[in-house]
Amino acid sequence: MNPSKINISELPSVELEMRAQLPKTPCIYFAINSWVEVQYIGQSINPRKRWLRHHRYKKLSKMEGSRIAWLKVSCRDLLPEVEKALIDWFKPPLAETYCHYE
Repeated sequence: MNPSKINISELPSVELEMRAQLPKTPCIYFAINSWVEVQYIGQSINPRKRWLRHHRYKKLSKMEGSRIAWLKVSCRDLLPEVEKALIDWFKPPLAETYCHYE
Protein backbone atom coordinates (compact mmCIF):
# COMPACT_ATOMS: atom_id res chain seq x y z
CA MET A 1 0.00 0.00 0.00
CA ASN A 2 1.30 3.40 -0.96
CA PRO A 3 0.08 6.09 1.49
CA SER A 4 0.69 8.85 -1.04
CA LYS A 5 -2.06 7.34 -3.22
CA ILE A 6 -4.73 7.64 -0.51
CA ASN A 7 -7.10 10.55 -0.97
CA ILE A 8 -8.82 10.98 2.39
CA SER A 9 -11.67 13.01 0.92
CA GLU A 10 -12.59 10.04 -1.34
CA LEU A 11 -12.84 7.51 1.50
CA PRO A 12 -16.24 6.64 2.97
CA SER A 13 -16.89 8.67 6.11
CA VAL A 14 -19.50 9.68 8.67
CA GLU A 15 -19.87 12.67 10.93
CA LEU A 16 -18.37 12.05 14.34
CA GLU A 17 -21.82 12.13 15.95
CA MET A 18 -22.96 9.39 13.54
CA ARG A 19 -20.16 7.01 14.60
CA ALA A 20 -22.70 4.25 15.25
CA GLN A 21 -22.91 3.93 11.45
CA LEU A 22 -19.27 2.93 11.10
CA PRO A 23 -18.60 -0.52 9.62
CA LYS A 24 -17.95 -3.61 11.74
CA THR A 25 -15.09 -4.83 9.54
CA PRO A 26 -11.32 -4.49 9.98
CA CYS A 27 -10.11 -1.09 8.89
CA ILE A 28 -7.87 1.84 9.47
CA TYR A 29 -9.84 4.89 10.54
CA PHE A 30 -8.99 8.55 10.13
CA ALA A 31 -10.43 11.27 12.35
CA ILE A 32 -10.50 14.37 10.16
CA ASN A 33 -11.55 17.96 10.66
CA SER A 34 -13.71 20.13 8.40
CA TRP A 35 -10.67 20.92 6.20
CA VAL A 36 -10.09 17.17 5.71
CA GLU A 37 -6.88 17.34 7.72
CA VAL A 38 -6.07 14.06 9.44
CA GLN A 39 -6.06 14.54 13.20
CA TYR A 40 -5.84 10.93 14.31
CA ILE A 41 -5.30 7.50 12.76
CA GLY A 42 -6.14 4.20 14.38
CA GLN A 43 -7.06 0.63 13.61
CA SER A 44 -9.79 -1.71 14.71
CA ILE A 45 -11.36 -5.00 13.75
CA ASN A 46 -14.70 -3.37 14.69
CA PRO A 47 -14.51 0.43 14.38
CA ARG A 48 -18.20 0.87 15.22
CA LYS A 49 -17.65 -0.69 18.64
CA ARG A 50 -14.33 1.07 19.08
CA TRP A 51 -15.77 4.54 18.47
CA LEU A 52 -18.70 4.13 20.84
CA ARG A 53 -16.20 4.73 23.66
CA HIS A 54 -13.09 6.09 21.93
CA HIS A 55 -10.68 8.03 24.13
CA ARG A 56 -10.32 10.77 21.46
CA TYR A 57 -14.05 11.38 21.01
CA LYS A 58 -14.28 14.26 23.50
CA LYS A 59 -11.36 16.18 21.99
CA LEU A 60 -12.47 15.56 18.40
CA SER A 61 -16.08 16.54 19.16
CA LYS A 62 -14.81 20.04 19.97
CA MET A 63 -13.42 20.40 16.44
CA GLU A 64 -15.93 21.76 13.97
CA GLY A 65 -17.00 19.34 11.26
CA SER A 66 -15.15 16.29 12.60
CA ARG A 67 -15.65 13.10 10.63
CA ILE A 68 -14.37 9.55 10.71
CA ALA A 69 -13.22 8.12 7.40
CA TRP A 70 -12.10 4.54 6.94
CA LEU A 71 -10.04 2.31 4.73
CA LYS A 72 -10.98 -1.38 4.79
CA VAL A 73 -8.12 -3.82 5.29
CA SER A 74 -8.93 -7.31 4.09
CA CYS A 75 -6.40 -9.06 6.33
CA ARG A 76 -6.62 -8.04 9.97
CA ASP A 77 -3.03 -9.21 10.54
CA LEU A 78 -1.93 -6.29 8.35
CA LEU A 79 -3.67 -3.64 10.45
CA PRO A 80 -0.65 -2.71 12.61
CA GLU A 81 1.68 -2.44 9.62
CA VAL A 82 -0.76 -0.37 7.57
CA GLU A 83 -1.58 1.86 10.54
CA LYS A 84 2.11 2.55 11.20
CA ALA A 85 2.77 3.40 7.54
CA LEU A 86 -0.18 5.79 7.47
CA ILE A 87 0.77 7.48 10.74
CA ASP A 88 4.33 7.91 9.43
CA TRP A 89 2.98 9.43 6.21
CA PHE A 90 0.21 11.71 7.54
CA LYS A 91 1.80 12.54 10.91
CA PRO A 92 -1.54 13.28 12.64
CA PRO A 93 -1.24 15.60 15.67
CA LEU A 94 -3.22 13.27 17.96
CA ALA A 95 -1.33 10.10 16.96
CA GLU A 96 -0.28 7.49 19.44
CA THR A 97 1.88 4.49 18.83
CA TYR A 98 -0.11 1.75 20.52
CA CYS A 99 -2.64 -0.57 18.90
CA HIS A 100 -6.26 -1.44 19.64
CA TYR A 101 -7.94 -4.69 18.67
CA GLU A 102 -11.69 -4.45 19.14
